[in-house]
Amino acid sequence: MVGGNDNTFTRQGLSYDFTSAFKRSRQFYISPDIDFTRIQTKRKGIHSLLVIANCIKFPMPSLEYHTEKGIRGHWIMF
Repeated sequence: MVGGNDNTFTRQGLSYDFTSAFKRSRQFYISPDIDFTRIQTKRKGIHSLLVIANCIKFPMPSLEYHTEKGIRGHWIMF
């Protein structure tokens, strides 16, 4: 989206119209997430590795809702 309300705006006396170039749409994604820090361990080294692993995003299946295309599923999505 170029503008807040529409795809036209004026800057330094020039008018820009991107109405036909960009279609406005919204996408929402829902996907499971794994929290490795919730795993209970007695060793500090393993706990540190789990904290580091929690910073890495692993691909998971997800559902996408697109205002024009509807609901779609993805097997692997970041």
